[in-house]
Amino acid sequence: MDEQFSFPWISKLQIQFDEFHHNNPEVYSELLKLSFDLKAKGRGKYGVKSLFEIISWHRAMSTKGDEFKLNNNHAPFYARLIMAREPELEGFFETRIQRHE
Repeated sequence: MDEQFSFPWISKLQIQFDEFHHNNPEVYSELLKLSFDLKAKGRGKYGVKSLFEIISWHRAMSTKGDEFKLNNNHAPFYARLIMAREPELEGFFETRIQRHE
């Protein structure tokens, strides 16, 4: 029987994000491309939720069948992930302190 461990510093939102990110790696790629495009145009900062809206709109216009949805709760997790993985984008998104930080 598998034991389940509860880690208080891992939030339910983090777990949901991890699952979504694992199942939809193209979202990270699209956010990364948009971020680098903005950086190349001279933007020093930008809102990750704005990028979410751009991706949602493009997906709504180009997909058929099941509706693709981006959960706004995932936006801060993507912002932190992108800035942690991409040194050129460090500080590109403004983030707030999360309760577990």
